[in-house]
Amino acid sequence: MTMVITDAHTEAVARAVSILGSQGRLAQACGVSQAAVWKWLRGQLPKGEHAVAIEVATGGQVSREAIRPDLFV
Repeated sequence: MTMVITDAHTEAVARAVSILGSQGRLAQACGVSQAAVWKWLRGQLPKGEHAVAIEVATGGQVSREAIRPDLFV
């Protein structure tokens, strides 16, 4: 998997974790493991479908564009 560390993307994922209350809750909302969220917080880019799931789970407070601007601009 490609590791691309961007402060903006990791900040957006961290904001989503904060909104939902835990890495586990974000993972559940996205249909992934907590370990996947941990990897996102350390630079791995979520798939586009997970960026959309984060946007939905946060009620739009964290946009898909903030997480994957390469896919959703």
